[in-house]
Amino acid sequence: MEEQKRTNVQEEKEKPKDGRSRLGAVASSVFAVAAMALGWLAVELAFKPSLDEGRDSINKSLDPNHDPDDELDGNHSKPTKI
Repeated sequence: MEEQKRTNVQEEKEKPKDGRSRLGAVASSVFAVAAMALGWLAVELAFKPSLDEGRDSINKSLDPNHDPDDELDGNHSKPTKI
């Protein structure tokens, strides 16, 4: 008789009551996704100048109509006519 009571008590502990464990899992998942989104936003804002330069460089290198020879570089002097 005591063994039945013990097994019943263990079974009752294992059963979720009112779906609380499922709700807790969903809440934890939502919290984790929100934390990841806020972290990504913080990194984007902190490194915005560097990320913008990198993205511009990538866009230029992937553009088939972009010719690097067409860009004027201020460091080089123009060739003189002889």
